[in-house]
Amino acid sequence: MNDAAGYQAASPVTDRPRFDLDKPTVSRQEIAIAVADAGCKQRTRLLETWAGVKSGYQKKQIAAGIGELTKPWRSTAVA
Repeated sequence: MNDAAGYQAASPVTDRPRFDLDKPTVSRQEIAIAVADAGCKQRTRLLETWAGVKSGYQKKQIAAGIGELTKPWRSTAVA
C-alpha cells in the first residue's frame, strides 16, 4: 500500500511505525505519520469496512449459537 503522503506499508495492521513512547514529546515525523495514517483510513473507509465485516461474522456466530443463547439460565454455583 502506498499512501499519497509518501509512506509505504504492506498492511495497516502489521506495518506500524515504532515510536519511542518513553519520550515526553512527539516528533514532527511521528505527527506526520499519524496524520497520514488517519487520512488514509478515512479515504479508504478502512474502519467502516473492518466494522462491517466483523459485524457480519458476529451475526453468523450468533445465529449459529442461538439455541444456546435462548436456553434458560441455570446457576452452576455449588451451595
